[in-house]
Amino acid sequence: MDQREILLNANACHVVREYLHHFASPVRLRILCELTFGERSVGELVEAVGARQSALSQHLNLLKLAGLVEFTRDGSRNVYRISDPLARETMGFLLSLAGSLMERRPRAVRSPAEARARPASRVGPDTETRPRAKRGR
Repeated sequence: MDQREILLNANACHVVREYLHHFASPVRLRILCELTFGERSVGELVEAVGARQSALSQHLNLLKLAGLVEFTRDGSRNVYRISDPLARETMGFLLSLAGSLMERRPRAVRSPAEARARPASRVGPDTETRPRAKRGR
């Protein structure tokens, strides 16, 4: 089977979608990004990712069940690392992709956090460009 035939196969598409699902959560993506650069304890990941420990532990458990990460005990700490070579390779690609996308990102495009903090102006190509007339009382 050539590469085109593989992705046209419905089962292969399902397998790829299931694999990429583990990278789709911003929290899991940030965890994997941290682990790409070395082993981290849960406490270090909480600080780096900015998630509550309970939420972070749930994401780590999902990644562990998927075989992407593993941990060892170091005294009272669990220290995590990426265990799957394909996950490490995928993260290398995603880090490169993120860098390219951020370079191409127009300044007018805002992050979700920026959009929540300051709503966009309603003036634009698809909206009125002049103030609305005041209604009479």
